[in-house]
Amino acid sequence: MKRRHWVMLPLSLVGVLFSSYAFATTLTWHDAKSVTLPSGGTGFYQGQFSTLACARGGNCVASGPYLAQGGVVHTVVVSEINGQWRAAVALASPANAAANSGLSVYGASCARPGACALVGNYQTTAGYVVPFAATSNANRWATPVSIALPTNAPTSESNALLRSVACESVGNCDAVGTYLDGAAAPHTLALAVREVRGTWQRATPLPLPNDANVNSLVTLNQLSCARPGNCVAAGSYVNRDNVSQALVVNEINGTWQKAQTLTLPGNASAYAGASLSGLTCTSVGNCVAAGVYNTVTGDLEGLLADEVNGTWQRGRELVAPVDAAVNPRIFFYGFGEVSCASAGNCALGGQYRDQRGNYQGLLADEVNGTWQRAQSVALPPGATRAGKNGGVVAVTCPKKGSCRAGAAYLDANANYQAMTLSQIAGSWRAGVKVNLPGGATSVGVAGGLYGLQCSTPTTCSAIGSYVDQATNYQGFTLTAP
Repeated sequence: MKRRHWVMLPLSLVGVLFSSYAFATTLTWHDAKSVTLPSGGTGFYQGQFSTLACARGGNCVASGPYLAQGGVVHTVVVSEINGQWRAAVALASPANAAANSGLSVYGASCARPGACALVGNYQTTAGYVVPFAATSNANRWATPVSIALPTNAPTSESNALLRSVACESVGNCDAVGTYLDGAAAPHTLALAVREVRGTWQRATPLPLPNDANVNSLVTLNQLSCARPGNCVAAGSYVNRDNVSQALVVNEINGTWQKAQTLTLPGNASAYAGASLSGLTCTSVGNCVAAGVYNTVTGDLEGLLADEVNGTWQRGRELVAPVDAAVNPRIFFYGFGEVSCASAGNCALGGQYRDQRGNYQGLLADEVNGTWQRAQSVALPPGATRAGKNGGVVAVTCPKKGSCRAGAAYLDANANYQAMTLSQIAGSWRAGVKVNLPGGATSVGVAGGLYGLQCSTPTTCSAIGSYVDQATNYQGFTLTAP
């Protein structure tokens, strides 16, 4: 079973949804290639070859945790240089890391080819769990550094992490995450940190809305920056009524503003349990966020929110596909489910439940500022349904009307398979099965295509994981053309 939470989401779906120009045909990928792990590596931990960032077409970095001898978990980094994926290398641990530190990468960003940043957390020799950042130059990775926490964090920090990072130029990045304060009963708080000319500063706390609970249980799932010092973070927090609320935080000219509670649609329950998992910005003050909320009748619906000229508009309900159940149970995986080619021209992918009780993939398009009704993903021949661990996980829109997305489905043998889909001239086409490396027959319940980025309709990179003959999860890379 896949754990449905933004941190370490085991995922069993994959695919790459592709679009093209009106006169083009469905994009054809090169064959998926297996990632060779460092000596002693047996497979990716929980199938999590999941973090991808690209500076431009054919120049990317990917990362995920892998199992070494004795069950020790390390982290691997794989670089794509001018369209060629290179050998995987183990990411070094910070100087004070425990022998089995559980070093975990949650976010990545590249300012230019070969100059990237990774963020996450690890366990120190003293048993504390703290955030780290690692940077590369000319595709050579420096030893990761520990991030200094806000002054109200205890020495014995037990759960701090950086969740997302965005690099505007080489040596200048923003990152957001969470930490526990030093209270007797610790509170989960939000933080932001900046790298300035190659040096990571001390993290600072982000002020939450006035109605935040004493323990806000805040999450910051995504970060997007339109230009240096102008970013947005999105997630959720718990208010004084113990209700989860959708949260957005804006950075303006280098200063983080007080977090805002997103106003929900008129049919939202007083106990809406709202959260945001997807976010992208096309320019300063113009962003799109996606998530879920509960209605007054208890239905779990999709939530869309637009920031227009610096003002967040009231959230709106995503109109579910025509065959959706009364309660469609909309779900987003949190791995880049929303992308925009330009302001008002975006695509969104996820999962819903149909009237027969089956889980299916969904896609929705925003065209010239108006969100269209979501549609069900058309499956390849022989498919039975998307499945509970299927649906769309990754979407990328390099050009208006030419988006791509990754998805998965169940075949006649109840095995999860990867598929690719294409949007051509604004219309999504039926999925096409992905041929996995080495004759593998399934991506498994925890595998899938986690990362997908396209710089043009014909230049794309993707990563994911699948099950080998020894039932270990291995990583794969994809490139197009």
